[in-house]
Amino acid sequence: MGKAKWMYGKGTQGRIGNNSYYLRKGMQMIRQTGSNYTGSTSTAALIQQLIFSVLSAWATTSFPGIKLGLLPHDVWDTARTRFMSLNSGIVTVTDLESKAVEVDFPSLVCAEGRLVPPDAEVTFDEEAQSLAFTLAAQDPGIDCKEDDTIHALILSAGKRNRCLLKTLGTRGDGGMTSVSVPKYLDGELHVYVFATTADGKMASDSIYLPLA
Repeated sequence: MGKAKWMYGKGTQGRIGNNSYYLRKGMQMIRQTGSNYTGSTSTAALIQQLIFSVLSAWATTSFPGIKLGLLPHDVWDTARTRFMSLNSGIVTVTDLESKAVEVDFPSLVCAEGRLVPPDAEVTFDEEAQSLAFTLAAQDPGIDCKEDDTIHALILSAGKRNRCLLKTLGTRGDGGMTSVSVPKYLDGELHVYVFATTADGKMASDSIYLPLA
């Protein structure tokens, strides 16, 4: 698994009628224009609009995870705006007319920070529809505490994009944790793990785990 291709519809931002919807400092904004305004129709502009739409939709889908892993840097910062900025290069438009896109899921960032990332592996039992996570022991340090919480964010890329957030335990727990995959995660699965401090004030970078 890695890059996924599919036909993508309209996202939550863009132009609808005489209204333009966009984000500004983490807030939803609406700009009204006159009936004679046609907007930008250049190929480059349309590609950027589609990329923005795709990223916006994935920011919404993955929000349960990114609100823990992409902590704000200032009062104007949000998990959503950080996701859009950090992942600006993961979407490629392969056919503009049909809105076909390719998303580089291994490069997707759902967490970022100074903590040491978890040392983890995952295997997928297709028959049992379950994921088995193995967490290796890590030497404690300033940015690697035994009580750090380890999270798994599971994204499903399909006709309807979905996500599942699971707490796998703490660094001190180690060992194996099994997670059942619900039926609503019926697309291609992409799995990420990251750590947060016990108080949730710091995070690690996210790690993409290939399914074995």
